[in-house]
Amino acid sequence: EMPVAEHLAAEHDALLLHLPSVEAVGGWMDHLTTIGKEAGDVFHRAGEYLADDGEIDAVEAPGLLKEVDELLAAVAAMRAAVQARIPDEDEA
Repeated sequence: EMPVAEHLAAEHDALLLHLPSVEAVGGWMDHLTTIGKEAGDVFHRAGEYLADDGEIDAVEAPGLLKEVDELLAAVAAMRAAVQARIPDEDEA
């Protein structure tokens, strides 16, 4: 948890995204399948919520936010893996 950083990000309409350590990331196919699954969950949940009235209300929003956050975490994990493939300028 980083409450001060999260507060500052929120004050500036920004999102603080915790990047996983390189050791915590899986293989490329794991990343792609996880992102696909989580994106599917976002579409599924949003579709359920929009089906009745075309809106996502205050009761539905937390459920959709959970799915969106899980998608962002999956993308962040792949980002960390891709970033790890780029050599540091110090090593070049």
